[in-house]
Amino acid sequence: ITKAGANLEKDIKKDLVSFIGFEWKEYQPLGLANYLRVNPTNGFLDTISRIKTSEITARLRWAKNEEFISGAFDRTSLRSKYPIIAIQGVFGIKGVFGSQYSYQKIELQIEHNAQIGVLGRFNYGAKTGYIFGTLAYPLLNAHPGNQSLWLMSSAFNKLNFLEFISDQYVEGYIENHWDGFFLNKVPLIKNLNLRLVSSARVAYGSLSSRHQAEMIYPNFIRYFNKTPYLESAIGIENLFKFIRVDLVWRMTHNDPGSNPLGIRARLALNF
Repeated sequence: ITKAGANLEKDIKKDLVSFIGFEWKEYQPLGLANYLRVNPTNGFLDTISRIKTSEITARLRWAKNEEFISGAFDRTSLRSKYPIIAIQGVFGIKGVFGSQYSYQKIELQIEHNAQIGVLGRFNYGAKTGYIFGTLAYPLLNAHPGNQSLWLMSSAFNKLNFLEFISDQYVEGYIENHWDGFFLNKVPLIKNLNLRLVSSARVAYGSLSSRHQAEMIYPNFIRYFNKTPYLESAIGIENLFKFIRVDLVWRMTHNDPGSNPLGIRARLALNF
């Protein structure tokens, strides 16, 4: 992907932030991806070397009583004790800088980080969206996968890239940092100051066949077929003060003979 854009973010109030941006993108297929379209004249498949799109994004984010620490060029959120809600619209504009598609995407998000006393810190979030118009599959919603050994908190860590694509969808996650609730009760391990963390993620959606008029779906794309994708994980954080390691279990949509378990790790400082 080659892209360029500009955006503007403005605080309407202390806890209400607006965002508007313009972005131009050019996609070229790599690896297993392929860009093919049925030629309406002769019925043969035409190869597409690249696609282009120009889009405007508008977003409104509300976090009640959120506070920030501001630096010279950026700022860090101290988070809100209330749920954070955001609504976003993306509008594709055909004909601008070579853009080939006209479409609209609407998405609603919620996330919340809460302290739950001796049980530690509980995080959850969800989003749902719908895509209007007809467009090539790379521009649809690709549920984020991760084929590396690096633990990604914003992706499904046992999902392949572009494995599930949707034009209407819902995703959700929960995560609990148990702090010392369990491991502080185990002799010897208590002295290591290790912390238990557990999580789960879910995705579900549907994909209309109308988009195949713009580009044929490659054979590695799967359908949910009324079964959500589910994965869960249990991990240890604060290893050597800055490492987190998770055992991830892919609970649904497993191929015969595949291993549903995987180890993922990342750097994570917890204070």
